[in-house]
Amino acid sequence: MTKKQSEPIITHVEIYSRAIRNILDEIKVWEDRCKDLPQEQRDSMVSRSTAHLLPKLNALKEMYRMESGSEYN
Repeated sequence: MTKKQSEPIITHVEIYSRAIRNILDEIKVWEDRCKDLPQEQRDSMVSRSTAHLLPKLNALKEMYRMESGSEYN
């Protein structure tokens, strides 16, 4: 009797997509926290607070692209 190939519960593409969404949500939280600050101060605060996330976000988007064959949008 042949063993039936089961479909994976989660794929790499879904993992990358969820990780990207999580980082984008975290950046949005910082944008919301700083929304009442003057524009220049807001941009500076958000930039400093999320700088460590951008390399991770770019790496995940590249892994998503390599795995799926399309850009994350």
